[in-house]
Amino acid sequence: MKVTEHMSFMSQEAASSLKEILYEQHQQSTGAFYEVFWYHWPSDGVFPWEDYEPIVFVYNIKHDLCFVFIRRGWRPIILDPDEVFQPVQIMFKLGNHHQFVRKVDDDADFDLRNLSTQVSIHVGEPRIRKITDSRESIPVLNISGPFRADNIYNRIEKAKRISCE
Repeated sequence: MKVTEHMSFMSQEAASSLKEILYEQHQQSTGAFYEVFWYHWPSDGVFPWEDYEPIVFVYNIKHDLCFVFIRRGWRPIILDPDEVFQPVQIMFKLGNHHQFVRKVDDDADFDLRNLSTQVSIHVGEPRIRKITDSRESIPVLNISGPFRADNIYNRIEKAKRISCE
């Protein structure tokens, strides 16, 4: 299965401190699947913990993109493929690495003036490190959030049932 390539933009500081991009793929028995790209920084702004920011691409059984899932400030944001600019572009902003996805009808964040101050990273193989079990690589805080209300995988699965099946 091909890894979903995308472009990321971030400040020079964020780019130089980015430790790695972890990648995992979750295959469903129906043939549907989703991919999680975990961008990993040594800290989350002023917070002392390591920062793992997910970018998720969810595909249906025909391997058509169902939605793009990001989590900004611990809140899930789901974007329909019709509203997402292709190829997908992500901008990480501020010290907390909040993700913004470029939209078709977009958007001041992605104008040339703003992009000229950013570092661009083409994300695809071999830039990523594949993992098979996120529990061995990603801290529980980053999977479930500070209040352990609902982990990211449960949220993806719930959205997938509503949007993709």
